[in-house]
Amino acid sequence: MENEKTKFNFAATFSLAILLVYSYISFLGLVYWRQGDILLPSVLTLGFVLIVIGCLVIMSISKATRWKNLGTIGQCFFGLIILAAFVISAVPFTNFMGVLEKQDEIKNEISSSFAAAKQLNVAYSDYARNRLDNYTSALYEASKSKAIHPSIYKELISGAAGNSDEQKIKNLSTSLQGKLLPDSMQTIMNKRLEWLEASSQMSVLNIKLPSNLVKISDEVSNWTQNFKDLSEVIYKGENASEFEYKDYDSKIQAITSFYTELHKPSFFALLCSFIGFGIMLLPYFMTLKSNAGKESNDLMYE
Repeated sequence: MENEKTKFNFAATFSLAILLVYSYISFLGLVYWRQGDILLPSVLTLGFVLIVIGCLVIMSISKATRWKNLGTIGQCFFGLIILAAFVISAVPFTNFMGVLEKQDEIKNEISSSFAAAKQLNVAYSDYARNRLDNYTSALYEASKSKAIHPSIYKELISGAAGNSDEQKIKNLSTSLQGKLLPDSMQTIMNKRLEWLEASSQMSVLNIKLPSNLVKISDEVSNWTQNFKDLSEVIYKGENASEFEYKDYDSKIQAITSFYTELHKPSFFALLCSFIGFGIMLLPYFMTLKSNAGKESNDLMYE
């Protein structure tokens, strides 16, 4: 009897472990489908687990106690519910298997976005520095030729703060620098790169990755627009145009589009679901039948 109990306990533990692994894979498939939202996937996965365990408990107790109202046919009915739950869950299971197949492609594209973001920062910094150099040179030129072109000098320099042209030019350059390269700019750039690098290091098993994938393309585009907005300020005397960056061509949306729509389960997913179903029935098969119409002392749940 103790040997039977030991076998049952092992079967129950093994079945529960397989159920949790299978459920988590299906959960991840739902998270990718929902693009990072975990509320609905959590509810659906919890429902799946409760249905499977609930049906298994009913089947096992019925077998052990020989409930008059639930015979073999009733036990088979609850077994079919478990099977149906596994087959349905094979759909999100398939979804995550597709993600696993493309994980190298996903990581490569995130790395490309990271490289593009780094280059974006460099490109804007170069753009801003060139503008500052050109503007300062234009101011010095206006200062040198103020006797020849007093109107230009008056328009560009004379009204600026400072006791000398040198101070006025420095203040004007500093003012433009504050517009193009705010003090917080470097910190913001570093945080952006840290976020992208952290995303590139994430495993596809990380539930944060799907939501980050949704954000990456939009974020890099927003950063470009942010730099463009800063560059819209053009001082008198500048011969400058707004910042542009056209080197970023994200393919992440094309990659993510395949898992945001659920498809019919693959052969591998169906095979896993049937195997999982068979393993889940181990506690049922290990449950001893009652030879009487009363509750058996050999029940597994003690």
